[in-house]
This record gives sequence, structure tokens and C-alpha cells, in this order.
Amino acid sequence: MGLGPETDTVAGPADAANLPPHRRLLLFFQGKRVSQMIYGLTVLGVADRLAGGPMTAAELAEAVGADAGALYRVLRCTASVGVFSQHPDGRFALTPMADALRADSPVSQRDLVLHDGDELGWRPLVEILHTLRTGEPAVPRALADRLQTDPLYGQLKARYDRAADEALLESFDFTRFDQIIQIGGGYPMPGLPVSRLLPVSDLDELPGGSEAYLLRHPVHALDDDRLLEVFGYVRRAATGQARLLVCAFVLSGPNAWDAGKFVDVDIMLTSGGRHRDLAEWRRLVGVAGFEPAGPVRAGGWAVLECELLY
Repeated sequence: MGLGPETDTVAGPADAANLPPHRRLLLFFQGKRVSQMIYGLTVLGVADRLAGGPMTAAELAEAVGADAGALYRVLRCTASVGVFSQHPDGRFALTPMADALRADSPVSQRDLVLHDGDELGWRPLVEILHTLRTGEPAVPRALADRLQTDPLYGQLKARYDRAADEALLESFDFTRFDQIIQIGGGYPMPGLPVSRLLPVSDLDELPGGSEAYLLRHPVHALDDDRLLEVFGYVRRAATGQARLLVCAFVLSGPNAWDAGKFVDVDIMLTSGGRHRDLAEWRRLVGVAGFEPAGPVRAGGWAVLECELLY
């Protein structure tokens, strides 16, 4: 299939910026094919086999238990977008992108590819029209239950939480506080003076008098009404110079590239939660009687430090 009526040769991703808009659109639309081909090759462990050097499709097929002809055609296609490399003698080799598919790569993306390429990852996107029309999550109940018990999902979530913690600790000075009450999160944030850890469901017991009240991720799992309810508990408990600290992924502004915007769509399709931009956070904390006490970095994990408005 070509990319447009005037196509003589197919332009790849490296040429995307120079393509006419209608052809660039179709290049993006090929992504579903590329992602599933990468998934299949990752399940077979092709990148791990190529770590020792270039191999022919026949050699690879014997090593990973695949059909040589089918494997050749998929590798040839992924080589056209730079994921693998095809040598003039017919052998295939790793590229920097393909190297990240190895299990022992220091920047391995293997687990994420295996998760997103599985039905757990792609099924919600297939049902996106349901969410667009109704605003409801697109994941069938049985698939949602499987998601919660899938060990690979658990590993990815743990990695995601660690990365979030590291970014938050780097971006905010928590040492200013001698006492913090943490709401949600499941476990105390590493290295913080957390005096009490309360689940979101137990806020009737939220004590007053703390220097700071830390609302821990996943705040994206809470809709606006529930979030305002939680803020209300903190507002009633907080006094004087107490701070509300909201740990959240703050989306960047209009038209800016932001991986969080893609994650936001995943959240919408699977759980009904959401990521929010700075304007949305300002509105929510303002309704609850708080205001940001300083600048907030957008486009990543951040701590919104909020003070009492009245």
C-alpha cells in the first residue's frame, strides 16, 4: 500500500517532516502495524539472538522457532523504519532501537513492549469509539480483572511508581518539613518524614496540626468530584501555614509533545481516571480553598505545593 497517489517511493519516519500533510498522516497511521510487528519479534526474542552479531532470517527462524519466510518479511519491514537493519547480504542486525528490545539492555523496553503488544495493551484502543461516544472506559470487565492480576502489569506499575518517586524527590525539597501526613500511595514515599499513612478511604481519621498533607499518586485514578472531596478533608484539617502537596503528572500546554498525553488516553480507556494540565489543577485546588504557593513544572512529575486561600 502506498502513502499517496503521487508516491513512487515510500518515505520513512526520517523523512516525515518533509512529507505533505496527507502522507505524513498515513505514515502515523502505519503505527499499529509497526507496533504489532515489534511485539511479535520481541515475544520470539529476536533482538536477544542478534546480540551476538548479524544473522540470516533462516538462522534466526531456527533459533527462535519461527517460519523463515514470514520472519524475513516482518524483519524486512521493521528494518525499513529503522528498528532492525538489513545488510546487503541478507543478514539482519540490531540497531540502537532494536537493542532496547533485549532483556538485558540497560535501557530495555522489552517488558513495556510485551505488555502493550498483548491484548491487555491494544484491546482498549480498539474500543475507543465506545469511550468517545459515552465517556466510559472501554475495557471489558473480564479484561480489567485480568489486568489487575497480570504479573507483567505489576512489574511495570512498580517500575512506573519508582520512576515517579525519583522524579518527585529530585524536583521538590521535602526536607523543609519535619512532619508529613501521606494520603494514599500504598506505602510511605521513600525518605520522607511521614508521621502517618492514610488510605483515601479513611479520611474521616485525618488529623489536624500537620505541617504538610501529601496526596500521593495515583491521583490520576480519582475523578474531579472525588478529588475535591479529598481536598475538602485536607482543607478542614489544615491550619495556618500547613501545605497541601499534590504529587501528580502535570501535562504540558496545547500542541506540545508530552508522553503523558498518551498515558492520559490509556487511563481514560482503562480506568476512567485522568492526567491534568496546570490550568486544571489550579481550578481544582482553587475550588477547594487552596492556591499554588510557587511555580510548577509542566510536562512531567511534579509536586504542587498549595497554601490555604482563607
